Amino acid sequence: MTEREEKTQALINISNEIGSNKAYIQGGGGNTSVKLDKNLMLIKSSGTSLKDMSKNYGQCVVEYQKVNEFLNKSNVSEIKFTSLIKSFCLDEESRPSIETGFHSLLGEYVIHTHSVFLNVLLCCKEGKKIIKELFPSSIWVNYETPGKNLTHLLNRRLKNTKRSLKKDLTVFLQNHGLIVSSVSESRSLRLHEEINKQVIDFLNLKNFKIDDEIKEIDKKVLFPDQVVYLDKEKEFLSEAAVETFSAYSYIINEITDLGFTPNFLPETEVRTLKNLESEKYRKSLVK
Repeated sequence: MTEREEKTQALINISNEIGSNKAYIQGGGGNTSVKLDKNLMLIKSSGTSLKDMSKNYGQCVVEYQKVNEFLNKSNVSEIKFTSLIKSFCLDEESRPSIETGFHSLLGEYVIHTHSVFLNVLLCCKEGKKIIKELFPSSIWVNYETPGKNLTHLLNRRLKNTKRSLKKDLTVFLQNHGLIVSSVSESRSLRLHEEINKQVIDFLNLKNFKIDDEIKEIDKKVLFPDQVVYLDKEKEFLSEAAVETFSAYSYIINEITDLGFTPNFLPETEVRTLKNLESEKYRKSLVK
């Protein structure tokens, strides 16, 4: 087996393992990637489920150095940004993840999840202080719209902190999720698991389970995937909707039980998310 084949299988292994845990991934959320060499990156395809990734499905090859060069030189519109990212994909029929930009900036193996355990802290006003106490060497990124804006913000944060991408890197995205970057398949998975366990133990969080029945959901939004999967009635009964509703219910209930303060996204951001072309594309794939 060649090095590229080994890395491809490693990405599939990571994606299947992480994606099979509903506490980490709901619907088509989250994404993973691996740098194949100094120019090419294999990354999850937009709108697909990590648990379903295989050799012939759910991933695509992107020229990530071209992405980085573009990020350091240009600040274009969201539509142009999405179009350019797509143009750096070698497979014309595939569409790389909405977060291809920030994956290009990070280390060899990257895992981004929407862990309900981490989002208890990331979606409350007290979370930043606790995260910095628990993980002092981590990077905290204030909320920004997924895609172009989040990528540029993380790019600035990485330049300011001057972290080595050849070492473990942990990034917490407010109202969004967790990113870990490491040098191997096993280390990235272990790092992700260790961080989740530390938060679960510190807060004494309950187990997560998928709700048997969808109840009326609060119109207030805690995280972007609520807008993607819980926005329309016809999508309300989809598997992704059930998982996203369950995640929201868990997070808001744990925040309340802990005596913390929910940090909802402003209505202006909800409208922005609804109008993003990249999010409309993900929404169109909902079954």
